Order: sequence, then C-alpha cells, then structure tokens
Amino acid sequence: MRWMVVVALCAAACGGVEEAGSGVDNADNLESGTPHALFLHGGEKAAPAAKLVDYGGPVLESARVVAVLWGPAVDAQVAARIGDFYRAVVGSSYFSWLKEYDTARQKIGRGALEGVFTIAPSHRGSSLTDGQIEKELAAQIKKGALPTAGANTIYLIHLPPGVKVTMGGSSSCEAGGFCGYHSAFRSGRAHLRYAVLPDMGQGSGCDTGCGGGSPFAAVTSVASHELVEAVTDPDVGLARGLAAPLAWYDAANGEIGDICAGHEGKLRAGSAVWTVQKQWSNKASACVLNGR
Repeated sequence: MRWMVVVALCAAACGGVEEAGSGVDNADNLESGTPHALFLHGGEKAAPAAKLVDYGGPVLESARVVAVLWGPAVDAQVAARIGDFYRAVVGSSYFSWLKEYDTARQKIGRGALEGVFTIAPSHRGSSLTDGQIEKELAAQIKKGALPTAGANTIYLIHLPPGVKVTMGGSSSCEAGGFCGYHSAFRSGRAHLRYAVLPDMGQGSGCDTGCGGGSPFAAVTSVASHELVEAVTDPDVGLARGLAAPLAWYDAANGEIGDICAGHEGKLRAGSAVWTVQKQWSNKASACVLNGR
C-alpha cells in the first residue's frame, strides 16, 4: 500500500501559536488538532523528488522526550528499552544534523529524555479514539502523573497489545490504517505535542506493515519517524493550510519522515545499535541517517 500524507486542517480558528505552557485547566475543554499519520506500507519505495519548505511555524529546539506507557501491560521489551532508545537518539548525530533546518527564528539541537512514565489510564478498553487519548494525557498531566509541558516537550505514548486507536476514519494496524501519528492540542494554558505508537508485536497487524524486522525494531523505526517529524513540524495538527503554524513541509509529499517512509538504517548511539527511519535532507536531496 502506498504511503499516504495527511494535511491537517484545524476545525476551530487556531490563530497564532503561543509558547507551550504548564497549566492544564480542564481536560474536557480541549482545542484539538487533526493528527498527521504514518500509514501502513508494503516496503521501501524510491524517495520522490522533494523539498521541505519553511512555512513559519515553530520547531522544537531541544526536544524534551516524555515516554508514556499506557498502563502496565505495554510490551515488556518496549517498557525496558524505550527509554534507552530515546536517550540515545536525541543525543546523537541522528539529531544534530537537523540543524540543516535551522531558521533565523529558531535553531534545532540535540534533546534529552525527561523520563519513562507508566500511567493508570481511565480508558482501559480495547479501542481508543484520538480524542480520548488527548483527554487522558491532559488529565494525567493535571494530576501530576506526567511532567508539565514546556516549549520543547513531546509526549510519546506507547500502547499495550490488543488496543486499537481510531482517528480520521481509519484505525491502527489494519489494512488502510496507520502505524502511528503525531499531533498537537491546547488545554487551558497548556500547548501539548504528542505522538501515539501502537503495539507492534506478533499478530498486531503492525508487525507486517510498519517495517523494522523484529517487533521492537518496528517500534523504534516508527518512533524515530514520529519524533523527528514532531521536532521539525510540531503543530501540523493545528495548521489550517500551507501557512504557520505549519513548519517544515513539502506540499506534495508531506513531512520530513513521510518522504522517506520505509527507508531504514542502523544507528549506533549510546551503547547499542538501533533501527531508525531515515529522514529527508534538502541539502543531500536524499533520505539520510545522520546527514549522510
């Protein structure tokens, strides 16, 4: 199946983008965006001719990663290793080359892991909507179970086996569905950026359509895709067209990761070698691992 690109339109009048705040006033009173999804695929395809354009929206200058485990049933390997993965990649050359997308307004640098947090969600069924995930995230922050949102915070939410997500008329890990997505929303004074990563274990549906080889490699491949997109275009979900708060985007091919969907590489970072997705470089006119 071909990779699909979603250009998100905000249903409400979004206006300008304010700096991320820490005050979640009411988890039931959200200004939601439209998620930008990475859809299931049939393997690597040639990267199209592409060029990312700066539409004036913000980027994350120094990503602060909050890994969120959706309850205690998240895959044991993900729970044990995902923190090491995020810590390694945001502090590596995989991130430092993103300075290619610096602007006069903002500079992109390496990031840091804020921590891995297991939450006790109120929604415990086998099916979730994106709206329920947003409300849960806001509620968990409000009660202090998760760190508050700063200007560079990205929450990466990992789901347990057997939990499907529906959004935009499609579902996770099934034909016509998606491997993951990222988006943004506002809740009171808080401006929250997040990504959702379904389970990719054997029989999930994402085990054959999301790359990576092993289930954990599929998780890190999709997580790297969503993380770098969230850094270079964090508010795509709130954009109303080809204008701010959209940041780095190709009108024909989508975000930095969409152009290279299915193109994977091995990154040595920290004390391990990780499977990650390559990202588009305007300078190289190619999908690259760390600027090369």
